[in-house]
Amino acid sequence: MTIHELRQSHSIAPDVVDLIGMIASAFGKPIEIRFDESLTVPATVKIARQRMPHHLILIHPGQTHVLSYLIAQKCGSIERLLRIAPDKRKVAVSMSDMIRSAIASLEPELERLPEHLRAKLARFWAEGLVMQASNLPIQVRIDEWLRRIVPSIRQEQHRYLERDIDITLKEVSEKTREMTAPSVFLCSNYMAYAYMRSAGELLGEDYTLPFSQHREIVSQGEELYKIMESAPDGFEGDVQFVDRWAGQLKIATWFAWNAFEDMPEAYFENV
Repeated sequence: MTIHELRQSHSIAPDVVDLIGMIASAFGKPIEIRFDESLTVPATVKIARQRMPHHLILIHPGQTHVLSYLIAQKCGSIERLLRIAPDKRKVAVSMSDMIRSAIASLEPELERLPEHLRAKLARFWAEGLVMQASNLPIQVRIDEWLRRIVPSIRQEQHRYLERDIDITLKEVSEKTREMTAPSVFLCSNYMAYAYMRSAGELLGEDYTLPFSQHREIVSQGEELYKIMESAPDGFEGDVQFVDRWAGQLKIATWFAWNAFEDMPEAYFENV
């Protein structure tokens, strides 16, 4: 549905409506919004390639209390990528051989797990770390941008980020440590620390206190935070600090940057 159709049944902040119009006008394609209860995350976006008629934002129907924020957040993803020249647009992808290599590097840490679960968990962890490294720091920058240009959604933004931080903090628990490969646990929490440090600055809070007993996480998390803060703004800066994060975490060979238009056929389904 279009944003105008959505407004007939849901309350959407007026400046989010304006943001959608601005992006559609600037980049030449409208934005379609759909609810999808099969999502395992609050929202996703398919940014339109040349052969697609529109951008597609999918939102879980259980997230309508932060609907304006989620729409604006995904609009930020579209704007951030499409504002640069077409030949410089790219996306992080993990090829099957890269994932196999990542799984092999984790094998020494899997011996305590049942043999039939090792490959499945290693793949889950490897793909999760790549997703974290290639998305989390960019999302922080989008949130900073939204804070400036869409002030009417700040309450929703605060509500969403605090909930997200609560979920993230569960990953630093001893129970999670016991169930996770040691290097995966540490890498994930290095990134979580940097994310919460930045989110806390944005919201005027300190969300890093739960890490105070984990000196290594604090130390390495601060390094990732400094990398993120020192990179230039814009998508090219995003690529720069994602690559530096990956190098710091020793996962640089687990993914590569593909040309924006070079997507698998599955990406174009159900658009």
